[in-house]
Amino acid sequence: MTLGLVVEGEAEYRALPLLLKAAGATPGGRTAFRGQGVQCSIETLVRSKLLSHTRAQILRRPSKVLVVIDREKRGDCPGAFAQRIHKELVAQLQTSYGYTGNPPVSVVCVDRSLENWLIADPEGIGTHAYIERDISKRVGARADGRDAVSIMQWAYGARRYYHKSKDAPHLAAKVRVGRRDVRNRSHSLDKFLREAGV
Repeated sequence: MTLGLVVEGEAEYRALPLLLKAAGATPGGRTAFRGQGVQCSIETLVRSKLLSHTRAQILRRPSKVLVVIDREKRGDCPGAFAQRIHKELVAQLQTSYGYTGNPPVSVVCVDRSLENWLIADPEGIGTHAYIERDISKRVGARADGRDAVSIMQWAYGARRYYHKSKDAPHLAAKVRVGRRDVRNRSHSLDKFLREAGV
């Protein structure tokens, strides 16, 4: 199955294909919509950020298009937020482009940001040269919902600063997505991999 990706930014653009490849999936084309207006309505978010990027991936004819969006600090639960976006996205694709449902489009909500998927494998990313402190106790049994950026910065120690677009892809290469304990720590990562057919 070849996957088209619609993602938020440069870090996701470079990191998510690495996670997919490590899981045995086949990433295809990808595009980044460059952030979101956290306070905007779902209708505006879809129209201004997701619609054209999703359409571009559909035209490439992948087996499936995966739209990946961060929950950030929204109060919605990730699943409900993803469902609301999916419903609006499909409606706008149908209205604007006559979308018939082929290839299928899925929406996955990261809880809360890409870094939450990275810290889902504390031991894996702990092998990276930049990680100076063990984050296992800070992450515990659940990576989703935590302030993962702060955890990452703490792990770097005092001499370095975590830089999302530069560092996330290198750290993503260390995440062992095939491990059940890693997927159990992040239900949103597990959902992403299941939607990718893994």
